[in-house]
Amino acid sequence: MANSMLDSIMGLVTPDMKQSIASSLGGSPQGVTTGLNAATAATLGSLASRAGDSGFLGQLMNLVGSAGNQNVLSNLSSIASGNPSGSVSDLVGKFLPIAFGNSQNAVASQVAQTAGLGSGSGLGLLRIAAPLVLGYFAKMQSAGTLNASSLGNMLRAEAPNLGTYVPGGGTTRAGVDTLAAVPGRASSVIESGVAAERTASSRWLIPLAILGLLILAWLLFRALSGPRPQPVTTVTPAAPTATAPSVARNPVPATWRGSARW
Repeated sequence: MANSMLDSIMGLVTPDMKQSIASSLGGSPQGVTTGLNAATAATLGSLASRAGDSGFLGQLMNLVGSAGNQNVLSNLSSIASGNPSGSVSDLVGKFLPIAFGNSQNAVASQVAQTAGLGSGSGLGLLRIAAPLVLGYFAKMQSAGTLNASSLGNMLRAEAPNLGTYVPGGGTTRAGVDTLAAVPGRASSVIESGVAAERTASSRWLIPLAILGLLILAWLLFRALSGPRPQPVTTVTPAAPTATAPSVARNPVPATWRGSARW
């Protein structure tokens, strides 16, 4: 199986160069290797995201031609030491804004975090990765195997190989921006995050539904088992009974009472 572009580019970095880079950035050779892998992958991924833009590929090929004219790969030792020649430094200064736009500092920060290096080391690694990438393309161009069309095809073919090395993993805004440069990688990370959120939400919905049913059952039980209200009997007062008027009797005169004995 043929080496990927990333493998071929990293093959240009010798152990002595890694040691020199580590000394200039204040890190370990192992950290530098991890960081340089991430910086190179981020660079290739960003280029791959615009591989279908003929205008962009034309700009990129102009920079590749300049890298060939300056024989960038012959200056790798000075690049590794952090003191590239003025022309190489100017070339890198033109290349990075084209490759990353406004995300350059964010990507650099993520590269440094991936490598476990200081915050300022990420940009230094990007400035080393840039001439390596351009020099590799220039080497292919001088061999007659590279033009704008073939470069676009190569970048698209390389994109699936970069996911392991791209920094960020989608955990930060910079990581998402960098992953977006790798077709298919960002969408899978975002979709996984959405699926995880949905799963977490469903874990809460089920207990809440059960709790709601229990509360409803308890209220219903209370309603059925509580004391039933007694019917209220309305007592209607009886209508007053009419009293017959008394008839005054005339007293019998005493003289008559004696006559009655007859």
